[in-house]
Amino acid sequence: MFRSAALLRETKRVFGTTSTWTAGLVVNGFSTASSSHQRLAGKVAVITGGASGIGKATATEFIKNGAKVIIADIQDDLGHSVAAELGPDAAYTRCDVADEAQVAAAVGLAVKRHGHLDVFHNNAGIAGRLPGRRSPPPSS
Repeated sequence: MFRSAALLRETKRVFGTTSTWTAGLVVNGFSTASSSHQRLAGKVAVITGGASGIGKATATEFIKNGAKVIIADIQDDLGHSVAAELGPDAAYTRCDVADEAQVAAAVGLAVKRHGHLDVFHNNAGIAGRLPGRRSPPPSS
């Protein structure tokens, strides 16, 4: 993840100093609950796990609010389908968040296509336990 963070810094974008929690989304200085549907116009987002569930809902809201979205997921058919459904402001790329190089490639794709990256929404997760961790004892 360190290379991904470095790529984010290289975009040299300045983020707002305040964050707003609205409708389950944290977006610096923006509210998706606004009646204006272009609150994210000109913004670029990478959304991991964006092919289904919360990630898809987030991608849909970002597109409705004017953002360009890179859907990063391991569900290729579903990811391509969602990107097509969302229209020309959405694109799909295969990205397994367990592979740092794939995460860096998703960030690189956003920067290559749109010149910068404003939002990285890390929605995807990895199932299972972390190595070396034991399950907690059962409650009595």
